[in-house]
Amino acid sequence: MIRDISIAGIILLLSTGAAATSNAVRKLTLPWVREPLPAAPAAEPTPATAVEGATTMSAPAASDAAKPGTIKIDAVLEHLTAGTAKFVDAREEREFVEGHLLGAINLPSSAIYKNIERVLGAAAPVDKIIVYCGGGDCEASHHVADALRRDFGFSDVVIYENGWAEVMSSGRFNEHFATGTEP
Repeated sequence: MIRDISIAGIILLLSTGAAATSNAVRKLTLPWVREPLPAAPAAEPTPATAVEGATTMSAPAASDAAKPGTIKIDAVLEHLTAGTAKFVDAREEREFVEGHLLGAINLPSSAIYKNIERVLGAAAPVDKIIVYCGGGDCEASHHVADALRRDFGFSDVVIYENGWAEVMSSGRFNEHFATGTEP
């Protein structure tokens, strides 16, 4: 029995060492400890919380529960040209550096909470936010859009579902194209 426990302990130590080594050599390392979330903007009190001693609970407003809508290429181009929206690129940084929409803020879905200050410093919760990723089956834009609405109080968030794939294939974004780490 003691021998079995010793073997299990050795296997556990070897596994932990292998995991730590693997994480250390990864290009994008995984954090050992989750960073604390930035404070979300304070919400107005609801009627249930505004009355002292109230015990009733209310369901979230329909707008709070709704998922972000989508936007098509023509509307994306209108917002880019007019400067009436902030663009958030949910792809990984290496993809962003290779090319992105001019003025877009890189907020990789793998590091939303680590990099949220990029968005909070450039956009107000009432600004229109258009989130895009690789397009097609890419879910990164959905994760980022949901977090912006749910955790950071952005109310006007839409997803450009065809994303970067359509930007590249359409040939309509030539003057709205940038490379490098800057928006």
